[in-house]
Amino acid sequence: FCAACRATTEAHDSQIVVLSQRLDAACATIEALQAAQKSSQQALKDVALISDRFEQLLSRLDSTNDEVETLRRQCVGLQQEVELGNKFQQISRESMREMIHGVRAET
Repeated sequence: FCAACRATTEAHDSQIVVLSQRLDAACATIEALQAAQKSSQQALKDVALISDRFEQLLSRLDSTNDEVETLRRQCVGLQQEVELGNKFQQISRESMREMIHGVRAET
């Protein structure tokens, strides 16, 4: 080869090495991006699962709140019944006392 041809070949070889290194770097970047994309997709799936679970828990909480409200109403009703029972007992005791006083007074 002539000197000019050899210099041109060496320059091309050098450019090929540089381009090959760039290509390797680009391939590594693409692989890293693909891995990041897979990771992001998995994270999105995880977020969707968490969101679904959260919705289920909110629904259960609503049901529990409804049950608590029902129990509270029942407790209020029972408390009113107890108060009425206590009043009835008090009236019954007073009536019994009055009858006993009445019987004693007659005797």
